[in-house]
Parts: sequence; C-alpha cells; structure tokens
Amino acid sequence: MSKTIEALENDFWDDPTYPASFVLKTHELRKKPIDDFTIEDLRFMIGENEGTDILLPITLDRLKDSPLAKSYVYPEFLLFSVISLPKEYWETKKNELQSVKTIGNLALKELELTWKQRQSNLKREYNAEIDLKDCIEDPEDKLAELVKKFLENHT
Repeated sequence: MSKTIEALENDFWDDPTYPASFVLKTHELRKKPIDDFTIEDLRFMIGENEGTDILLPITLDRLKDSPLAKSYVYPEFLLFSVISLPKEYWETKKNELQSVKTIGNLALKELELTWKQRQSNLKREYNAEIDLKDCIEDPEDKLAELVKKFLENHT
C-alpha cells in the first residue's frame, strides 16, 4: 500500500505545533507510505491508537506469522500494543478480535517454549537446579499475564 494514513483517512494534518518526540513521530508516520512501515512503526502507531483501523489488518497479518514480532524495544511490544487497545475498540471489531485471540494463544505457546529454552540454557550453563522464575523478572512473563487477561476479558 503506497498510500499514507493521511491520504486514506483524507485527513491532512498541519505541521506539529508541539515539539514532543511522540507528536513529531506521529506526524511523520501519518505521512509515510504504509508499505514502508516497520514493525516498530506499527507498534508506535497502534500504541498511540492512531490510524488503527487502517494499520490493524496489516499488524494482524504480521503477528499471525510471528506472534512475538520483533520491535527494537522488546520482541513482544507489537502484540502488547494491540492487546492494549481499549476494550470499547473491540466491540465493533469482532473478526479482528477473533484473530487477536488466536494470535494471543499462539503467543502464549511461543512464550512458554521460549521460557523453557532459556531456563534449560541457564541451568546447563550454571549447572544448577533452581527455579529461575524466582530469580529473574522477565518482560515476556508480563506479556503472558497480559495476554491471558486480554483473553479472559474478551470471551
């Protein structure tokens, strides 16, 4: 899609009047061709709930292929941005909600495998039999909790 969010929404913004980085970034991304959006661009705009109706189908396609699609901050932040959209948003997006539920369940399976692999690697490296969840706070654990809560809230 070579069009921009501005063109698709037919809503062309003036130059930003407030120099905050998120304001400048939002304005910049509204003018960027959607074909050129990175995972991080999608994460940012979905997180700001800006152009969401246009970007959500693209985002869900990417998440279907990789539920923990990599952003430069944390791998799981794209999914986090999607499940953090307001509950009211999902009331009119039943098909998209079903896709997010499927992706959420895939993400939980992938997070479990990822955790087990990391735990196995650390146990082997340190030759220890410890419960690593008692020692390590993991952002992926937080995502798993949030995905579970999202799934519970949208059943």
